[in-house]
Amino acid sequence: MRSVLFSVVFLALSVCTGMAQTAPAPYTLGAGDRLDIRVVVWAEVARQYELWTAVSGSYAVQSDGYVLVPIAGPIDATGKTPAELSEDISAALEIRANLIETPATSVEISEHRPFYIIGDVNRPGVYPTTPGLTIGQAFAVAGGGSAEAASAEQGTMLREASALQQANVDIFRETVRAARLQAEVSGADDIAIPSDIGHPSGDGPTAQVVEEEAEVFRSRRAALNLEAETLDELKGILNNEIAGLEGTLDRLATQLELARTRFANIESLVESGRARATQLVDVQRDLFNLENKEIDLRNAMFRAQQRVKEAERDLVALRTKSSTQSAVELQKVNAELERLNNQRAFLREAIAEGGGTLSSADAAEIETTFFVTRADDPEGDEQTAATTDRLSPGDILRVSQVLVLDPDGS
Repeated sequence: MRSVLFSVVFLALSVCTGMAQTAPAPYTLGAGDRLDIRVVVWAEVARQYELWTAVSGSYAVQSDGYVLVPIAGPIDATGKTPAELSEDISAALEIRANLIETPATSVEISEHRPFYIIGDVNRPGVYPTTPGLTIGQAFAVAGGGSAEAASAEQGTMLREASALQQANVDIFRETVRAARLQAEVSGADDIAIPSDIGHPSGDGPTAQVVEEEAEVFRSRRAALNLEAETLDELKGILNNEIAGLEGTLDRLATQLELARTRFANIESLVESGRARATQLVDVQRDLFNLENKEIDLRNAMFRAQQRVKEAERDLVALRTKSSTQSAVELQKVNAELERLNNQRAFLREAIAEGGGTLSSADAAEIETTFFVTRADDPEGDEQTAATTDRLSPGDILRVSQVLVLDPDGS
């Protein structure tokens, strides 16, 4: 029963202290590692396992490879895994302290011994090694490559090549934008992308930039069409209103003609004494009402016709404003293209003077090479390495960056 309880307590302690860690390969200890050591013993009086505070704590692997643990004494840690070291500590404590049962010991690495990175990186220096650390990861930890770390001449060429590549990207983007604006100015249904251009990074980025501008083109076209449709609908409503007013006026004209005829007849009868004057007044009032109604209808029709003209003017102004705005933007884009082309020509010339050619300058690449000096190599020879190779504690990683003006060898 006690052995089961012992196992449970030891497992709980191991989990709490983070002893178990996932690593591509077992990590072996060496000088410079810092360890958190926890020891649990059986307390007979309390009838439970307790942390042995006298020996538990933080320890460093000394320069000679030993760990100095109270009571247990110096324990050799060199080349051992944390699990192996924990067994050695437990055995030593059992003997030195005359314990009835072997104590449970856990060893956790709180700080790994370092590796070193030098050369063309942003932040050369000393960094703690982690199990499974690759050269590519170490390169990233040090901030990646740095043109500033190269020689003055090489650094200048790196910056010029980087600026040239960015200029090519900007020229491509501005050219596609100019094609979109030209389509807006001319009222074309689609963007005519020049067939002889492309993103320096390949088909994927090319398609992405073209689609981005196409989406802007579609969105602006949709917004313009929506406003135009709204004005067309307003014109349709007003024209229907005018048509209705014209029909009403036609019918009113018939009523007016009859009213005027009746008024003339009653007036003749009143003059001859065959009708009363009051009859003439009633007929005249009806005629005035119809004439006033005719005036109101003609005014309403005039206002509707004016609003139709305003809608037509607004429609023309809308399309003119859109075209003018696109033309102004196109003028700015063309000016930017001129500036970028001049910048590209200058950079090409500068790179050519530095040893490249005008045909190869646009294809300039930065070639990064890694060199490793292994800590366990007694000769201390430097070897080339790949980004997927793993670094061990004490290794020295040197990064070299070189500008290749003609990477394809053409």
